[in-house]
Amino acid sequence: MRRGDRGGDGGPPASNTGGSNFACPEKVLRLHVDGFEYTFKIGPAELREKLVELYAYRGREVELGGVRCLVRRVGGLHPVEVRTESGVRVLFPEEGYESRRVRVSAGADFCAVRSVGSMHTAMVELLGSVLGLDMAERELRVSRMDPALDVRGGVSEVADLFTLVADGQAVVTRGRARQDFTSYKQGRRRTGFAIGTGDIRLRTYDKRVECAKRGKHGKWETWLERWGLSALPDDETVARFEWQWRRGFLKEFGIETLDDFLARAADVFAYLNGSWFRLAGPPAGKFHKRETLPVWSSVAAAFVSGDWSRGIGAKRVKIGSVVDVDALLAQAAGCLRGVAAAVGLRDGNGEVLAPGRALLVLRDHIERLPERWVEGVARSMLAQQYGAAA
Repeated sequence: MRRGDRGGDGGPPASNTGGSNFACPEKVLRLHVDGFEYTFKIGPAELREKLVELYAYRGREVELGGVRCLVRRVGGLHPVEVRTESGVRVLFPEEGYESRRVRVSAGADFCAVRSVGSMHTAMVELLGSVLGLDMAERELRVSRMDPALDVRGGVSEVADLFTLVADGQAVVTRGRARQDFTSYKQGRRRTGFAIGTGDIRLRTYDKRVECAKRGKHGKWETWLERWGLSALPDDETVARFEWQWRRGFLKEFGIETLDDFLARAADVFAYLNGSWFRLAGPPAGKFHKRETLPVWSSVAAAFVSGDWSRGIGAKRVKIGSVVDVDALLAQAAGCLRGVAAAVGLRDGNGEVLAPGRALLVLRDHIERLPERWVEGVARSMLAQQYGAAA
């Protein structure tokens, strides 16, 4: 792979990844933020007082503000750590280094049960309880964010996608492909890849394989529960597409808070999945344009069109029918009356069409493009059932 827009001159190898339905709504299990990091300032007196308190608990599990925590000394520039039972880590600098902002890291266990819209409030409340500090007016700045997409698919289908990337010919990226590219394997089967080492990194991997490698008993079962599944057949798995953003990238796109992320998510993902990384066919036409492969277009569409404000939680939860069917029928009848009037005038005989004949006109129109009907109804069902964007 070459620098610049990288990728070979030939076409991509044969693949069973199919096409535009790889990450269709029916296969998307979860759209979420898997982790994020806040930083905040602390004054010299505040820091000194807090360190004295924490050193008294060093190496022990204690209850702080009603929350079970482990206080310990770790290495690095922020050597004093408070870890809560929900996996949130608060890291303090040493006394005299107040210019180093306090770091607050939230992992999957904290994020899994919350939408992005509720994470900030939950974090402020948690920090206020654990640290005994007034967090309401304190500036909490996002310094890291890991938005992710989980897609259900066949084991061979997912492996073929990873093979397509590892081959390199289909890859077009602004990352330093050769230096920053890593491919994961289990035996002869490709199980994922990663590209980027700086402020932007994309990791895509087989979640079932990752859980098994870590050797954490019950981890796969935990994720099945988060996806709302009781089990997956042996010939199926889940592909995780995970972006990792650091401070430089977040600052460039004006993302200082979680609300900023919600406001800018669509534009950021359109750039990342269209310009920074994509899978494309061979050069064609006068300008040697490389069309994005359908498999990647479906992944990009899932990121861009996702409802990040509410679609991130422990699992996709059915919200039940919230649509007034009678009201919809009244609207449809009104539209049909308009169709009947227009057709009567168009045909020139001034005849008032009976309801049955007006419905036949509508049916003929729908049956000209049956796939649009199927796709449109499927999107509406998804929106009504799960609250996802239609």
